[in-house]
Amino acid sequence: MKSHWYVFVCFLVGMGVGFLNNSGSPEDCVKPVCMMRAMESPLKQEEVEEEPYEVAEIISYKETMPRYYSSTCEALADKQEKKKCAEKEMLSFLYQNLRYPQLARDASMEGIVVISFVITKEGQLDSPKIIRDIGGGAGDEALRVVMMMKNWVPGSFMEKPVDVHYNLPIRIKLQD
Repeated sequence: MKSHWYVFVCFLVGMGVGFLNNSGSPEDCVKPVCMMRAMESPLKQEEVEEEPYEVAEIISYKETMPRYYSSTCEALADKQEKKKCAEKEMLSFLYQNLRYPQLARDASMEGIVVISFVITKEGQLDSPKIIRDIGGGAGDEALRVVMMMKNWVPGSFMEKPVDVHYNLPIRIKLQD
């Protein structure tokens, strides 16, 4: 005779802290998902029949990260091609406009500068700031160039545009 015990698990599935629905309240963007399962128990109790259980809803969300806007890239049909093209265009823009600061050049400073910003649901760059700097004016120069990158394709969650926090690492390296 086998004994069973039941595990009942509920957890919240949602967009995470800081994401709200259009009404501004989190109630509609967090959904409980519950399931119950019969497990074998080492304890000797009277036999309990396994009851079938159902998951009320299968939740599948699609997320899309923001990407740098380029009319050339947006004309492409495939999403992966658009993403690769946008990354290439963004890097091209960065390195065409980035000027190595003289102080950093004189001190042979190299490394990675990270600029943090938000891409709004309207596709605009907002709140840019330096979160990692190598010094010598390199962070300020990277920030200047990032602030020139005004137009983006916004990120989306559940097929709706959302504000997305973005960290952009920029490698600063002296060339021979």
